[in-house]
Amino acid sequence: MNSLNETIIDIHCHILPNLDDGPSSVEEAQEMLERAKEIGITEIVATPHLIWQGEIISKDKIKEAIELLSPKISIYIGAETPLLEAPNLLENGQLIPTGRLILLDTPTIGSLAGLEQLIFKLHLKRFIPVLAHPERNLALARDRNRLEHLKNMGLLFQINGSSLLGVLGKEVKKSAEKLLEWSFVDIIASDSHSPEGMENYRDALLLLRKRWGEQLFRKLTKGNIIKLLKEAREVEQRI
Repeated sequence: MNSLNETIIDIHCHILPNLDDGPSSVEEAQEMLERAKEIGITEIVATPHLIWQGEIISKDKIKEAIELLSPKISIYIGAETPLLEAPNLLENGQLIPTGRLILLDTPTIGSLAGLEQLIFKLHLKRFIPVLAHPERNLALARDRNRLEHLKNMGLLFQINGSSLLGVLGKEVKKSAEKLLEWSFVDIIASDSHSPEGMENYRDALLLLRKRWGEQLFRKLTKGNIIKLLKEAREVEQRI
C-alpha cells in the first residue's frame, strides 16, 4: 500500500480494540495503524460508538484503549454520537468531543426530525457538529434544500471514502457523488473498522483526487480539518 504523498487527517475511524465493532485485538488495531501510516495519514480521531451494546463508553475507557497501542500516528480522543440519542447525551453532559468537534452518526433511514434543533443547541454550547456519512440516508442526501439549510446553520458534512467506491451499493455511491457535485462535503473520512477498511480509504482517495481534482482532495483530507483539531492539540488529547 503506497503513500498518496500527502499529509492526511482521518477524523472518523474505529481504530480502538475491543470497544465496538472495530478491531477485536490490539494486533488488528496495530495493523490498521500501519496501513494508515502507509497511506500518509498523520493524525486520526478515534471514534468508537459512544453507545455500544446499550452502554455509554467513557472518555477514560477510550483513553485506556489508545494507550494499548504504539502509534507512529497522533491519535485523538473522540466518539461517534448516535444522532437520535444526542439531545439527551448533550443535556446530561455525556458527549465526548474532540476539541469542540462532535461527530454525529446519521441513521440510514428516517427523516432526522429534530436535527435543526440539535444543531442549534450544540452551537449554544460552542460545539461544532459534523454529520457522519449523510450519503447513507438517501432521503436526506436527495433533499438539496434541507442540506443547504443545514449547511447555513453551520453543520459540516463528512462522507465515507467507501461510499465513493460503491461498497454500500450504487444508490449510496450516487448520493456521495451528488453531495460532492453540490459542494456540500467538508470532509472525507475512512470510517474504517478493519485493515481492509484502510485499503478502501486509500482507493477512495485516489478516486477523489483523479475525478474531482487535487484542490478538493487537499481540502477534504486536511485543509478543512486543521482548525477543527486545533483545540484538541491545545488540550493535549493527543496520546
